[in-house]
Amino acid sequence: MRKVVVVLAAILMTAWLALGAPTCAGVGNVLNLEAGGCDFGDKNFSNFIITTVGLDSILMGIGQESPGGTEVVGSSVNLGFQLVHSPAPVPQGADVKLFYTVRTLTGASSIDWVDLFNGGSNVTIQEVVCGNPFVSGSCDQSLLVDMTVPSHGRGVAMLMLGGVPVLEDVIYIKKDIMIGPGGFISDFVNSHHQVPEPLSLLLMGSGLLGLGALRWRKKS
Repeated sequence: MRKVVVVLAAILMTAWLALGAPTCAGVGNVLNLEAGGCDFGDKNFSNFIITTVGLDSILMGIGQESPGGTEVVGSSVNLGFQLVHSPAPVPQGADVKLFYTVRTLTGASSIDWVDLFNGGSNVTIQEVVCGNPFVSGSCDQSLLVDMTVPSHGRGVAMLMLGGVPVLEDVIYIKKDIMIGPGGFISDFVNSHHQVPEPLSLLLMGSGLLGLGALRWRKKS
């Protein structure tokens, strides 16, 4: 019994030490995040980069027009964003490029699709998802998703490599936000979905079998 307690204490201490990144729900400007990014749900979000001059803030946790904003819904982690330009608003004709990285906290290859809601007016958002880091804004050899979502529209896409569905532990996202004449971007939401981890299910099943065997031995 004492050994079990010691092992559990060690596991809890390791998990506590691993909790270094802040939660994405209260992070504010993602451009001020440190290298470790932020955690939300079962994922880590990091390496936020913006290319537009004058766009000095990307607020996370905003999503007035979006369905839900930043939240965890089932197996999906939704991030609500709002662009802040100085001076406001983001100028018409601007081509904003936002890059960031998504990782599963467990390291399991389980991310299977992405979902994007565009809360802008006369704004299109092209979302490109890659399995490898972008090089000069491109990732042709590891392209997983390439979709364009119009104003107040929604796009859902499975991760596909060469026409075959894949599961990834790390994905690299680029959003190309194009603001047309008279247009403005209020907010947008990205959802990142993952399937239940096979290893977790296997361990759960093994544990239940072990408990069943222990009960059987006691009865016999």
